[in-house]
Amino acid sequence: MYRFERSGDGGKDIILRSDNEVRLVECKRYTTTEVGRPDIQKFHSAMIDCNAVEGFYITTGQFTKQALECTENKSIQTVNGEQLLNLIEQYVGFEKEVLEH
Repeated sequence: MYRFERSGDGGKDIILRSDNEVRLVECKRYTTTEVGRPDIQKFHSAMIDCNAVEGFYITTGQFTKQALECTENKSIQTVNGEQLLNLIEQYVGFEKEVLEH
């Protein structure tokens, strides 16, 4: 069972604790901006600072090619906007409707 904590700063939004393991979650709401390599590097630094075993970087937008390449040798799972909508639809059962802003 995970214990959930909101963080809101330091490159992490959610801290998940289970036994002696820590996982971090970063959430970004972007409609026109992509998550880039520097964003991933900042998040990875937060993971190191917290001794996190895994991280989840979630965005409503997209990741740059360089950002995705940066995660290849790290324990960071990425979820882009389309994947997020698919997960919500799969687990919650809602049909997705994309609203343009």
